[in-house]
Amino acid sequence: MSVPLSRFVLSAAELLLGETMKALRSEGVDVESYNGALLNEPWTIQNQSGRPFQVFTLFWRHCLAKPAPAEPAPVPRKLPAPARWPKSFALDSLGLEAETPWAAGMRAAWKPGVAGTRAQLERFLSDAILKYGEDRNRPGRVGTSRLSPHLHFGEITPRQIWHTLRRPAEARNIPETTWRASQFITEIGWREFVHHLLFHFPQTPQQPLRAEFKRFPWRTDIRAGTPRDEPG
Repeated sequence: MSVPLSRFVLSAAELLLGETMKALRSEGVDVESYNGALLNEPWTIQNQSGRPFQVFTLFWRHCLAKPAPAEPAPVPRKLPAPARWPKSFALDSLGLEAETPWAAGMRAAWKPGVAGTRAQLERFLSDAILKYGEDRNRPGRVGTSRLSPHLHFGEITPRQIWHTLRRPAEARNIPETTWRASQFITEIGWREFVHHLLFHFPQTPQQPLRAEFKRFPWRTDIRAGTPRDEPG
């Protein structure tokens, strides 16, 4: 039996991946991990000094100068079942289904699974992508892709999105430099950059990227009702 796993590079997911691979191998299962979460894994992107980037513009310019990411392989027509299934839990026993009313809105907005992901992507490409640069900032419009949870759970990959946008652009003779510079592709770049920073600078969820910002003065005399503190 062979099990392929999508590799995530954030610390908690990386730890879980390592434990999963170790457990499978202890059962005699052949297991390998592959990059399914990013266009470029963090250790493959460096500046001219061989160090990680800390500025998005320079990071993304470097990424766009690299060869295009490989097109994903087609979905296999058949997945043979193993001769012996490993022990598992009943799905209902995991308590994944929300029992509170707030989940109703989530169900209306997102449908988990590959079919729901595909429908969301097709809706975005037909209705929203041409005005994405403007409508993404207007909450009253469905101007975003709504693909974030699907990307998070691996139901679609950045490479799939990249090549889904590439094909119609090429069919319409849109220059590669043009569609690569689109706002939506740039947002994919921001997702890549966040993973890059969190991998190379894992302290950043609690600490500033630049140590001198720890001494940054903040106003603390803001009146009640002010939506946010302001830098002093």
